[in-house]
Amino acid sequence: LITGITEIDKQTQLLALNASIEAARAGEHGKGFAVVAEEVKMLSVQSQEFSARIVQIVHDIQNVTTAASTSMTDGVKNVHETSAMLNEAGTVFQQMMQAFHTIADQIMDVSSASEEMSAGTEEVTAS
Repeated sequence: LITGITEIDKQTQLLALNASIEAARAGEHGKGFAVVAEEVKMLSVQSQEFSARIVQIVHDIQNVTTAASTSMTDGVKNVHETSAMLNEAGTVFQQMMQAFHTIADQIMDVSSASEEMSAGTEEVTAS
């Protein structure tokens, strides 16, 4: 698109130059044609300015797109890292739960042994 606009701009500049030359050759009779040639030249200059602005806008869009892409890539990376940490935390919590169950079972065993010892002590005391 930009290349096409640039080519049209170049052609317009050549037309303006050729029109100016022909107007000069025509002398007095070419004055009206010289005005038209000047207008074509002004259009060419405007076209050049617009082309430069379009190129700058496209460049800015590319920069923003690149930044957005980088940001998205970083975001995906962060999500993967966070997911891995959460999985690891889940594994640690499962291990803690298993340890708590083991401790609870051991406490139950100690409690049962304590009750047996208490019953035995009562028997010894009664004897």
